[in-house]
Amino acid sequence: MQVNMIKNITLSFFVIGVVGCATPSTMFVAPDGRMIRCAAQGWGYVGVPLAQQTHDRCVTDLQMAGALPVSMAGSIGVMPSSETGFVKILKVAANSPAEGAGLKSGDSITKINDQSVTNWSDARRLLFGRAGTAVKVTYQSGSVERSALMMRSLTVQNNLNAEIN
Repeated sequence: MQVNMIKNITLSFFVIGVVGCATPSTMFVAPDGRMIRCAAQGWGYVGVPLAQQTHDRCVTDLQMAGALPVSMAGSIGVMPSSETGFVKILKVAANSPAEGAGLKSGDSITKINDQSVTNWSDARRLLFGRAGTAVKVTYQSGSVERSALMMRSLTVQNNLNAEIN
C-alpha cells in the first residue's frame, strides 16, 4: 500500500513538471507615458523556458528604449491639459513634489530642465524619469515666472489617478 502511494506521488510530480506552466510578466512605463506589459506564456519542459526567454528579451528591449519598470518610474504629480501651444496644469496631486514646490491648477509649465515645452507630449518625455531623480521645472503662475527643482516620486501617479477616478 505504501509503495503504491509513493509511486502515485512520484507520478504526480512528474506530470506536474511536464505539464507545468509559466507566465512571466513585467509592467513598464515608456517615456511617452504608455503602459507596456512584457508577458509570455509557456507549458511544459519546452514552453516554460521559451516563455521566460521571450519575456526577458522583451524586458531588455524596453529598457534599451528608455522604458522603466512601474516600480521605478517617478512623477512630480501634475495632470496637464491637452491644449497645444502651452502646458497648463489642470490638477496637482496632494502631497506630491509639484504641490511641495508650489505649483497650482492654472499654472503653465514653460521649461523642463531648461528646455522649452509647448505641448504635453514634450513635457511628459522630459518629466519622465526614475523615482528619486531631480527635475527642474520652470512655470508661469499668474504673471510671475518661477523655477523649482523637484525629486520624482514613486507613488504620485497612482494617487493622482485615484483622485481623478
